[in-house]
Amino acid sequence: MAAPGIAVRIAALVAVLALAACASTPPVRTESAPADSVATRRTFAWDESRISWPEPAPVAIDAELRGVVRDAVGEQLVKRGYEERAAQPEFIVSFHATVRDLPANEFCMIRNRVIGTDPSALVEVCRILPGARIERDLKKGTLIVFVVDRAHGALLWQGVAEDTASTVREARERIRGVVAKMFAEFPERAP
Repeated sequence: MAAPGIAVRIAALVAVLALAACASTPPVRTESAPADSVATRRTFAWDESRISWPEPAPVAIDAELRGVVRDAVGEQLVKRGYEERAAQPEFIVSFHATVRDLPANEFCMIRNRVIGTDPSALVEVCRILPGARIERDLKKGTLIVFVVDRAHGALLWQGVAEDTASTVREARERIRGVVAKMFAEFPERAP
């Protein structure tokens, strides 16, 4: 059994690392069609979107998170001058998200970005965490948002983001931030 002082220091280190990992900026990538700008369009509608889960989807959580993503994306589009319209929209928006359990080695890599590259510190912390609850509950999600020209079916824009969360509440909070970052350079509607 570890001495009380060591256990307290380890618990404090794990808490600091978890908070620092939460504060890190998730990677986001976007691409736009080179010859065609979404900015020349005004209206959008939604196409079927889904979330893929590692086990059978928890129905209530699945519906809630799909709603959060849809609201966050819709909010960003409206903020940039586009309007949602079911009849004859100029572009279609959909998304696909995948959720999976985060393996221990990836969890350690996340912390590696936070605490540096001292291998002895990483090995010791990772040795302690395999039975910890935070590892078992940590999920990694990838969100891809597609914007497609309705008339021609051509992809106009797409954004991809990855992030981690350990609770549904944390996932809801992170989705809004990730979508805002994803749409930071999305074109404003042309006048």
